Amino acid sequence: MLDKLIDDYLRLLARATGAFASFKDAAPEAVTCKPGCCECCVGLFEITPLDAEIVALASAQLPTAELARVRREAASQLEHLHAIESRVPVGRGVLGPAKKSPRVDFPVSFTERALSSLVSQVGNVRCPLLDDADRCALYPFRPLVCRLQGLPRVSRPCGVMSQEPGRPKGTKNLARLTREVDGIFGMEARMLSRYAKIVRARDAAHAVCFVATALA
Repeated sequence: MLDKLIDDYLRLLARATGAFASFKDAAPEAVTCKPGCCECCVGLFEITPLDAEIVALASAQLPTAELARVRREAASQLEHLHAIESRVPVGRGVLGPAKKSPRVDFPVSFTERALSSLVSQVGNVRCPLLDDADRCALYPFRPLVCRLQGLPRVSRPCGVMSQEPGRPKGTKNLARLTREVDGIFGMEARMLSRYAKIVRARDAAHAVCFVATALA
């Protein structure tokens, strides 16, 4: 059942990649991502248990030397996280495993306040998957959050929101694409609910993972 869910999630990730490409075509002045840009890969960011499952699976296929490198980076980051864990206001622990899926340990108790505190204390750590050329070692299997970073968003009634000043062209098309992204997030939520049932952990649907914990 888990393998079928992971296959479904991989298809959803492919759909997200297509949505990002459509956004970039519709508003190239607002979506400026390009190979070698890693600004979104610096700093601690959360991924879902499903993303962690895929990172864990895909990393095992890396060349031996590259796998050793990313695991060293992950171990170093986890050591840093554990060092500050006692100062983070969390109930049952940020990094300690709760339920165990076939491949991934994940925490079950994590508040927004805790995440904000942890992120600020960790600082500008690089994602363990970044290589010396600032490229992702598992780019084809990157998490959903990585696939949708940098997109302009359409809000009502303000129009397009982006980091760039002004109003990108094709606002109507961007609104349609925004609905597509919202649909992707809705499907992700349903898949996480399926995941929680499969691993028999009610909190798994809302659990927070990091790339480093998936590689440990």
